Amino acid sequence: MTLPEGMTIEQLLGDHASQPRNRLIAETFYRAGFIESWGRGIHKIYEGMTKAGLRKPEFINEAGGVTLIIYRPNIIKNDDPLNDPLKLSSLEKDILKLIVKDNQSTYDNLAISLSVSSATIKRTFRNLKVNGCIIRKGSKKIGYWMITEKGKSILK
Repeated sequence: MTLPEGMTIEQLLGDHASQPRNRLIAETFYRAGFIESWGRGIHKIYEGMTKAGLRKPEFINEAGGVTLIIYRPNIIKNDDPLNDPLKLSSLEKDILKLIVKDNQSTYDNLAISLSVSSATIKRTFRNLKVNGCIIRKGSKKIGYWMITEKGKSILK
């Protein structure tokens, strides 16, 4: 966009008389509902940015036109769910403790020790694996469970 002849950015941001460049296009947009009234666009941008708690836009008057810089919000969050400490259930913690004692425990043995079903143990193991707390080494028959560093940090 370019400023009307003789107008400065300061005047544009303050109260000023609106002067549509092309009255026919402006009236067509008004009738179509694309604009509410003349001369409100800049103020609406400022109001919207302020209401959203965002930095005010910046206007740069350059040869041949005006550049409007609209700053977007900082979308990087301080919380990092990948590195946040896991919140494990008491059952998950109990399983980790039992694996420390006997890393070759079977689902059935753990189910009996913890008074839960084998299906519950399998489901809990799945969660522990997905969360990176345990890994299986070796085969189903002669393999064993290994607690990862992440799992060990939870037990501390």
